[in-house]
Amino acid sequence: MKYLQISHLLESRGTEAMLYLAAAVSDFYVQHEKMPTHKIQSNEGNLNLTLSIVPKKLDSIVNEICPKAFVVSFKLETDESILIDKARGALVKYGHQLVIANLLETRKAKVTLVERDSTELVQMSQDLIIGRINPLVTKNGTTKTRRVIEFFLPKTESWVKKSHLANPFSEDISILRNIPWRYSARHTFAVGAMALCEVGIKSGEPLKFLKEGGYDIGLTSDYDSCGAILMHQTSLARSYYGADFPEVDKIGANFDVAFVNTVDLLESTRVTTGKIKHIGGIAIKQPKKLDKIQTEQMPQKIRRAFAQAFASFPEYAFLWKYDAMPDDDVVFSGVSNAFRFKWLPQRDLLAHDRTVAFISHMGLNSYMEAAFSGVPILAVPIFTDQFHNTRTAVKRGVAFKVNKNNITFDSIKHGLEEILHNPKYRENSKRVKKMLNDRPENSKEIFVK
Repeated sequence: MKYLQISHLLESRGTEAMLYLAAAVSDFYVQHEKMPTHKIQSNEGNLNLTLSIVPKKLDSIVNEICPKAFVVSFKLETDESILIDKARGALVKYGHQLVIANLLETRKAKVTLVERDSTELVQMSQDLIIGRINPLVTKNGTTKTRRVIEFFLPKTESWVKKSHLANPFSEDISILRNIPWRYSARHTFAVGAMALCEVGIKSGEPLKFLKEGGYDIGLTSDYDSCGAILMHQTSLARSYYGADFPEVDKIGANFDVAFVNTVDLLESTRVTTGKIKHIGGIAIKQPKKLDKIQTEQMPQKIRRAFAQAFASFPEYAFLWKYDAMPDDDVVFSGVSNAFRFKWLPQRDLLAHDRTVAFISHMGLNSYMEAAFSGVPILAVPIFTDQFHNTRTAVKRGVAFKVNKNNITFDSIKHGLEEILHNPKYRENSKRVKKMLNDRPENSKEIFVK
């Protein structure tokens, strides 16, 4: 009856009113007066159940209550051969303007907009253009893509040779704070990103891909400017395409919306605008593999330091996403409470009530998952945004940092003592979890809105 009440409220709006009438929860029901008062006894034989048709209110809404409104109804079927005919039949029977028709099996991926004399298929695609600047990353991030195009940075480029990829635990990050921009890792990334973008633009494949797709919406990372350039007019730079090509900063300023994969209450105080939407944790329910830093990149002394530190807390079991190494007998000698796995369901483990701490390099997804799970973190940031994520987590009192250039038995043991024995980390983590879960709108609602 809510439909009828709302429809009456919209009646005065005339042609300005638009009604979306969701599909019925059920087409049949048991009338209240025919429902048994007591338990149906099985010794009475087979049960004959008579169902009544749910009354249709669409006719009265269209022809009596809101005759001037634009009315949209829905039609769900399991048989594709009858879907369009059934949708058109509803239009003829009730006289409204549009039916959104879909099949149960593909309802989340495509719908057909049915009018009396036309139909239009609308499909949700997850086509990807991937420029791989980091050869260690080989996955697309999703299995639901329809089309994928990839291009790669030549192995001769400086980014591939950079120490934070080749040997992340040997690079002294402290010196980067005091050196000119042109020598920093961020500058190296920016140069490498534009070199990668040039590879894609020169090939012509990304432009062809975009033109063939006829897309309505484009999503790109703001980590580098190549996506903005492609979506603007698929040009690389003024030197390539003339003085009329706008500066990349101006292209970015004209974006309709910027989604930020974090939550504002976990971030530092900063100026913001209505175009910036925080959607951190939007995919938090999806378990992810721990595939960030390969353990073969960790020197033996660092792996041994972790293992020995774990042995200092025999009352705890440590689960380690770990790639087997030839020297494991040496590394784990005398350590009985460290359990090694090639893969772990990180999200599921963090959500488990027996998980008391998380050792992480502080990639953004890991930080979000720990925050939403209320688990304190022993943070060992390696490069790029991981240092920023660690600073915000430490500021919130949910993480303790170990410097990657000072990973020793003593530093790890001290960090574990803080995280495991100082109640403030657990209390702060639970408080942050509650704040995240009590937000008026969750990340998916913000994204859709």
